[in-house]
Parts: sequence; C-alpha cells; structure tokens
Amino acid sequence: MKLSDWQIYGVDRTFYDFVVYDKDGHYACFDQEGVFQYFQALMNPSGRALYADRKAAQKLFEKLFENLYPLLQTLNDTTSETVEKNGNKLIYNHIRDFETDNLTFIESDITNLRLPPAKVIRCMNVLIYFKPEIRNRMLMNAGELLDDDGILIAGTNGLGIQSRYCVYRKGSEGPFLDEFAFSLDNLGPIVFMTFFTIHENDPEATLLADLARAIRGDRPFWSDFSNRVDNLLESNGVCKRGSNGYLHFPEVEMPPIDYFNINTLLWRQMAEEGYLDRVVDVLELAGYQAWENSIGDIAIRPAASALNSCNSAVSTTYSMNID
Repeated sequence: MKLSDWQIYGVDRTFYDFVVYDKDGHYACFDQEGVFQYFQALMNPSGRALYADRKAAQKLFEKLFENLYPLLQTLNDTTSETVEKNGNKLIYNHIRDFETDNLTFIESDITNLRLPPAKVIRCMNVLIYFKPEIRNRMLMNAGELLDDDGILIAGTNGLGIQSRYCVYRKGSEGPFLDEFAFSLDNLGPIVFMTFFTIHENDPEATLLADLARAIRGDRPFWSDFSNRVDNLLESNGVCKRGSNGYLHFPEVEMPPIDYFNINTLLWRQMAEEGYLDRVVDVLELAGYQAWENSIGDIAIRPAASALNSCNSAVSTTYSMNID
C-alpha cells in the first residue's frame, strides 16, 4: 500500500452527517438536522433526468430520507451506520467508512487545527473559490502548520486531469515558491478545466496561459504536437477535427468514464512518444528553467513576480503564498 508509513489527515470545515443513495447510485447529502444540502447524480440517462428537474430530484431524496431515517439505531458519532430498503440506502457518518489506520478525517477550520507539523500539505480545488485576500490569509495559516523543509502543494485539477499547481517549500525564513507545474493534457484540452477560474486575474491560470503562449509560439513544434493530438482523438473515437477547424463529436455521446480513461491513455502515449520532453525543451528555449518533475508533470522555476497575489502574503508575515 502506498504511503502506508505516513499518517494522513483529511481536513474539511463541514462533513454532512447523512448520505442517501438511491437504487441507481445517485446520492444526496443532509445535515445534522436532516435538511437537504445537495445531490450528486451519476453521468448516465437517469442522472441527466435528475439534473433536468432539480426540484423533483430534491423531493425524491427528501422522501427517501424520510423513509429510511427511522431505521437507524445508534447514531454513534465515532462510527458509521447503514440502513437499506428497496435498494435505497442511508448512511450516517459516512466519512468514517473511508478512514484507515493511517488516514483520519477531521472536521475543522484550518485556523483551529491542532496537529503536529506536517511534512506535506495538499490543497487542491479549494483556494480557487476565494478572493485573493482571503486566499492569502488561508495560506498563511497553512504555512504555520508546515514542518521545516515541508512542502505545500496547491492548485486545481478536474477529476484527476488538467492539473496546475504551485509547490511551496518552508525555508529558514518561511515558505517560498519552489515550482509551478502543469500536466501535459493542459495543452490540448477539449473540456474547460485548463483555464477555469472563478475570480478575475487568477495568477496560476494567467501563468499557465503565458506558458501555453510560449509553447504555441514554436510553430514547427506546435504544428506537430496539435496534429498528433488530433490524430489520437480521432483514432480513439473522441472527436474529429473538421475542415472548418473545429472539433466535431460523434452523434452518440461517449460516457464520461470512457472519456476519462481514454484521456489518461492518450496523454500517457503523448509523453511516451517524447512530447513532454519536447515541451520542456521549448520552454527552456523560451527562457524558462523547466524540467519534468517527479510525478511526470512539466515544471518551471517561476520568477518571484510570476504569482504576485501569492507572493504578497510572504512579505506581510511569517508565512504562506499560494494560488
């Protein structure tokens, strides 16, 4: 088992007490008072029907909760409890089902967290929701939880693809920006995550755009790269580049899980064919210090001013600069 000798903590400010699964595997969360919070549907025909009529979906899950709740017996805060009826299921304290000997989930704000200094903090798809001043304050708090020479990894990805992230390392004068990295599939996206932002002037998205511009600026390389991506997308039945320059998708929609599996294999093949190494070479020719990092993503050593809204946090306190 990977990381079996690590002690891992998953921290979130809210874990909903109840999760209801319908017989098709769609689920909804309810708070401690039994109040509906949200539902998550699988990406299949029945799931799309739920999304099409959200009020009806909420009523459906509320009815399931009403029918299943009386079947619960103990409601013990330290363990989970599951009850089932007619293929539907209600789980209390579902988060406990995912804990192991070395994995513990803690419900807490980061400002109230009391743990030993961490060697690694990973924070993905969280800070993007916050404005810069709040984000920097959260990162300063996170920095205080790092051990000497510990690292903080923060950024975004979409279901494990199209990652972009910063790596900060705690030195003698506090954390500093050590690298910015992104996965190869950011250079040929057919979904939105690559440059997705919620607030304007997101520094990571802007830096990624600058790097993409430098890569696309090498016309011989970019022509070869994009043609190869188009070829693989077409041969795998994902989509086809038309004579008008646009991508055209099959009339029969590909299930999302199939797309994600194909995407993983496609970009692994691109890396094996040497395109990742060639991207590193292009960035070096453009003046960046670039390399393939330890997990197989493209990394650069950004200038101190590359992520201004992050770096401003370092000058104000001990602290932390991310995102």
